[in-house]
Amino acid sequence: MSKPKMPPLPVLPKLGEHLPKLGALPVIAKPLTIAEIAAANVNPLDRNNDHYMNDAEHDSNLDVAVIGGEFAALRDARAQQAAAIELANDTEYWCAFYFQSRAQKEAFVKFFALEQDKYIDGMAAATKMGIELPPRPAPYKVGKLDKKLVALT
Repeated sequence: MSKPKMPPLPVLPKLGEHLPKLGALPVIAKPLTIAEIAAANVNPLDRNNDHYMNDAEHDSNLDVAVIGGEFAALRDARAQQAAAIELANDTEYWCAFYFQSRAQKEAFVKFFALEQDKYIDGMAAATKMGIELPPRPAPYKVGKLDKKLVALT
């Protein structure tokens, strides 16, 4: 007994065949200016040049203070970055109200004149209820809008 043959599959078009052919352009980084290169290569210990007294203990203490300040600045930057990451990844920014019926929910939404009825903007609801909320500790990072995507809306 022979195996049954499968019917032939239709020929599918190649992926992207209908798209216009565009050559991929390499992304070229913007070259740094001489001033930017010089600013990036500044030695923080050069700040002490006017204060050195050719005394090893005094000059070393000046250098230690500068290096300690640089490490403190790094620690502060890392702490700010960690706080920003924690804020961005926090999932406990919402709550839910529930009612016994749709009529109750609609009466609630209507009473506070809220625009949405399913997912309600907490800031708008708090404003309507006269509740003053603390400000967000860091502003949202808003990226650039893609002009092509905006044109589609």
